[in-house]
Amino acid sequence: ERAFGLFEDMQVAGLTPDDIIYTHLLEGCRHASQHARGKQLFEDMLASQVRPSEFTLVTMLKLHGRCGFHTEAFDMVAGWEKKHSMKPSVIHFTCLMSGCLRTKSYEQAWQAYELMRACGVRPDSMALSTLLPGMVAAQQWERVVELAEVATSNTWCMVPAETLNNSLSQMQGSGGRTRLVERLRSLMDAAKVPV
Repeated sequence: ERAFGLFEDMQVAGLTPDDIIYTHLLEGCRHASQHARGKQLFEDMLASQVRPSEFTLVTMLKLHGRCGFHTEAFDMVAGWEKKHSMKPSVIHFTCLMSGCLRTKSYEQAWQAYELMRACGVRPDSMALSTLLPGMVAAQQWERVVELAEVATSNTWCMVPAETLNNSLSQMQGSGGRTRLVERLRSLMDAAKVPV
């Protein structure tokens, strides 16, 4: 509340807050789980002709994710480049997926991954290490294998060995399809991941 008081004092004094100040206030809204206030602040920022930064987008995604507004977060990322002339990065997509996974919204996390790929953004090790355990928890074994294929497509493995081993163990323990278990094991063998 004190930060918002100072913010209002700045405006009364005729000072124009920049994206850094807005982003810090949005971060405060995230910590306090004040979704409506954060959304209004973001709208006010845009109305004031303050251009949001990459950090503003991350903060908005964290706010939406923390409060369970995954569809709003998805729509924000999907329309960000058109509205703000900045292409979301793998960091933004990972943040979106992470927010969905935190509330066990596995399907929405996968949709975020598909949007990332459709936008031509390559997943990095953090994106894969974030999404893979979520797909294991959801027992989406074909998706687990698809992610493992991406993770092992280089000469090195993009996720920790224990992540793939846990995936394999969970798949076997759930009575996962033999074909998928064999495929995952062969990917791990090819990437020299110790089993």
